[in-house]
Amino acid sequence: MDKNFGINSGGLPGNDEWSTISGWFCLFCIRFLPGIALFKKITIELNDDYYSGKQLVIMKESEEPADNFLNDSKQKRFQIKHGNITKGGKLIFR
Repeated sequence: MDKNFGINSGGLPGNDEWSTISGWFCLFCIRFLPGIALFKKITIELNDDYYSGKQLVIMKESEEPADNFLNDSKQKRFQIKHGNITKGGKLIFR
């Protein structure tokens, strides 16, 4: 990541029209897409003009998680509804 990405004009490899690659990369890094999350913990502040929750905290407790928990409730699958995420709380990958 440090080699291929930066804040200068050549900081993104390839063509990133409409921020598609950048958006994908951000979702990948916080584990919203399959792969290894780059962070152990990340906090997303939710805009209270649109969402009932204040923030969503995403935590990684394992490099190869077998389960995920949203607000201490084990999820049956690795799919979570948008409405549940926007309520805020904690999403933990174990």
